[in-house]
Amino acid sequence: GGEWSALLVGRAPDFVDIYDGIDVYSNETWAAAEIYFRALAESGDFTLPGGRYATAFALAARQLPFLYGFTLGRVCHFTQIAITQRRLLGYANGRIVPFSCSQEVVKAQLAEQQLHHAGSGISSGAAGMR
Repeated sequence: GGEWSALLVGRAPDFVDIYDGIDVYSNETWAAAEIYFRALAESGDFTLPGGRYATAFALAARQLPFLYGFTLGRVCHFTQIAITQRRLLGYANGRIVPFSCSQEVVKAQLAEQQLHHAGSGISSGAAGMR
């Protein structure tokens, strides 16, 4: 099976496909979202619920000005684009977080530290020998 949907007779099919890869949001919306998520990361209280729908619901409940007028479906799509294309959000421990706090960033930082130490000519084994 595939996915199913139902259309209402006499109403325009205005459902939002959250997996649609087209970014329809303005640069101003993304700039405001970036400021918000950066401040959220700096606050230390930055975890959002685990899934896109639950995160979208939480973001909509916060009545953020940059999401004003968005349906819940639109906020779900926005969340998807923020994760997959804009890299404003990511995952850590099964929850959605600002990208700067995500496991992807942490892994990249650890890899960079290992490269830095490897480039210095001191390995962890040699450092302990004296």
